[in-house]
Amino acid sequence: MVAPAALCLVLMIALTAISQLTVTPKMAALRTRMGSIQATAADSPLLAEFGRLHQISVSLESGVLLAGMACMFLMVRESLRAGN
Repeated sequence: MVAPAALCLVLMIALTAISQLTVTPKMAALRTRMGSIQATAADSPLLAEFGRLHQISVSLESGVLLAGMACMFLMVRESLRAGN
């Protein structure tokens, strides 16, 4: 049986890999095409796509944070049970 904390670690690794291998390179390419995010027109499709990818990135990293907190909780809980 796999420990729940280990599953949280696997989830953290998977979410980070998705972010770093798919979302981040697309965002970098858009940044290059726009030249400057601040100088890009608000109605630009490139800026809209960048915003969409940024939201995905934030969601993925939020998932990593939550999984990390769950992992710590599960490890502490298991440690306390083992000590009793």
